[in-house]
Amino acid sequence: MTKGLPEELCETYPRADPSDPPEQQRCLVVGGGLIGAHVARELVRSGSEVTLISSSVSRWFDGVPEAAHVEIVRNDIGHSEPFSQRSRELDELVAGADVVFMLAGRSTPALSDRDAVGSIVESIVPTLSLLESLRRTGTKRIVIATSGGTIYGRVRFVPTPETHPTEPISAHGVNSLAIESYANFFARAYGLVPTILRCSNVYGPGQTMRGAFAVIAAWFGAALTESPAYLIGEGDVRRDFIYAEDVARATVIASRIEAGGTFNVGSGQATSLGELLTKIQSVSGRSLAVERLEPRAVDVPQTCLDTRRLGALTGWRPEIELDLGLRRTWEWLVSTAPRRVGPRDAFARPAMHHRSLSSDAMRIDDHSSAVMSAAEANRRFYHLHAPDYDETEVCIFGAVQQERFLAAVDQALAHIGPTPLALDACGGSGNAAGALSERGVVPVLVDVSPDMVELWRAKASRLGISAETHVSAIESFLAEDPRYWDLITFCSALHHLEHYASVVDLAAERLAEGGVLFIMFDPTRATPQIRLLRKCDWALHLLFTRPAEFLTLALKASRRSSQDEDPDAYVGRLAERHAYDGIDDLALVRDLESSGLRTLTHERYVDARLAPTRALLRLLRRPSYFHLLVQRPVSVAIDG
Repeated sequence: MTKGLPEELCETYPRADPSDPPEQQRCLVVGGGLIGAHVARELVRSGSEVTLISSSVSRWFDGVPEAAHVEIVRNDIGHSEPFSQRSRELDELVAGADVVFMLAGRSTPALSDRDAVGSIVESIVPTLSLLESLRRTGTKRIVIATSGGTIYGRVRFVPTPETHPTEPISAHGVNSLAIESYANFFARAYGLVPTILRCSNVYGPGQTMRGAFAVIAAWFGAALTESPAYLIGEGDVRRDFIYAEDVARATVIASRIEAGGTFNVGSGQATSLGELLTKIQSVSGRSLAVERLEPRAVDVPQTCLDTRRLGALTGWRPEIELDLGLRRTWEWLVSTAPRRVGPRDAFARPAMHHRSLSSDAMRIDDHSSAVMSAAEANRRFYHLHAPDYDETEVCIFGAVQQERFLAAVDQALAHIGPTPLALDACGGSGNAAGALSERGVVPVLVDVSPDMVELWRAKASRLGISAETHVSAIESFLAEDPRYWDLITFCSALHHLEHYASVVDLAAERLAEGGVLFIMFDPTRATPQIRLLRKCDWALHLLFTRPAEFLTLALKASRRSSQDEDPDAYVGRLAERHAYDGIDDLALVRDLESSGLRTLTHERYVDARLAPTRALLRLLRRPSYFHLLVQRPVSVAIDG
């Protein structure tokens, strides 16, 4: 392998005068992830007027003072909804801009290879929609970030110049090349002036701790949570890591090149993953357990970009060396990690978070003035009923529901990367955890009931699964654990929660970029008549399947008055607080979408324990259950 191409073989551009003062621009930034957020701040610093359009914005951006000077429009130009329905709004934003920055995308080499068609929808289609908007409105200048780490493929020259042949070995690199081709086509056909920035592996404050998208943040996340660091191969793969602030400066400077062009943006230095791991441990002061993964065909062996073209034209050069950038990134991650309280013993019972008296709280009996939370009610309820579940229990109803459930699990996993960080929230006896384990995912299970967690541990031991478990109210766990999750599942769980909507909001906040929230086997909101039908269905099911228990409950009911209700009945009613009223799934979808998440699947269906009940519900067209998959969009994934 030789060094970079001779200077005389490289394309040249007229050199800009670096002494020219920066012009004030009206800028539209599409994508609020790592690069987009840093570029928006840099544009504000340069005196530009900035509008940021994104379904979600990097957490880091909320803490910088420049954010107050940015107009943020919550939208997603890559949404599955036909874009023509919202093109007028986008056209208005594009028409008001001097230059547009396309810095959004939801793809990586591994994910694109796994779903090539989906990656086209997620990366090429949004860019093409934006280019069409520029054509319609007459705005000419656009800056597009593509993947300098994948577009060249297996390189012949190091550092690699822009004139190197583009021979990508991943669908992600092919998509980048297609985006560049479309931009150049629009330049020839419609007079657009595109500036294309081929970025290497970008890192820095604001990056998601998700391994599929960013190895630095993922390994720092492992250091924070004392989790394994996953290393692909032997650590000899080399990458060109560049600090996000350097990329932002390069992007803003390049946007002022009137003729446009294609430019590499990188550090010009290659670091092996083995060397990076040593640096991560040194900066964090923590030793990481390393789990090695098989090499992937989509990964290029080396990335190291030659950035002399941009430097010669504008005077730009990277300023933040890797060691300093790593320290700054670690400091930010530590400062923003949720507070963790006490030791993380798997069976330590955390302190309860008591709420003030509300309609969701109930007295246990007439002789006590204590108010029981739903969490405590669930502990007591499952202490009584855990024997009803055995360690082979796989689903709450039967074969048809199990098939539906497993199909939904497969759908959720198809939208996230390999080795996902998965949380079975309110896991109970481990329906979701078991299904994930069968698919090679090592889940974390959290439940408020020690009895149900012990049931899952017994099942996991029988299946030979290494299971991380926590006995905790899910609200407490999500608030205190610093991890961001690729998958969070609630399987027949929301109706047990005191304030299910706030728990769903909290879970959504703890999703990594690209992460999926999966809710299934919870009842839909019902009329009084349908609630009565559900109660009758349950009573008859109990009569036919567990007649002794049915008779016991019937005798208790006949012996007590409304003033002397059985304490166990109070506990059961509180533990399944929303079982008969149902969950307002339509409101959940509205709230999640307004928070920037996008709905992958929202299905409402008829189900019941008895066939006659199912038939009657179908006749009445009353869906009784729902399942929901929503995803936090990935704002930017230029990492090569």
